[in-house]
Amino acid sequence: MTRLRETTPSVTRIEVIGDRTADYALAVELENCEETVWLDPDLLEFVDHAPGLEISLRGIGKKWVRTPGGEWDEKSTAPNTRPTKPWWKFW
Repeated sequence: MTRLRETTPSVTRIEVIGDRTADYALAVELENCEETVWLDPDLLEFVDHAPGLEISLRGIGKKWVRTPGGEWDEKSTAPNTRPTKPWWKFW
């Protein structure tokens, strides 16, 4: 599992690729490279929001599904309680 590593370059004195005006950098580990590269966050783009991920809570008649854009789409999981027959038909 990849973990987010962040630092303050003015304190840690690491070399940062990109704009150094913001005193913040993120670690990037590349495949087949043993060295960690520290980048300005503006050079990075988050590309996977885990679309299709579902979250539900026991006792709540809803679920939330992650969209490709990263938003949560709320859906009802409660059974349809609408009568199947019109109200004027009793049989």
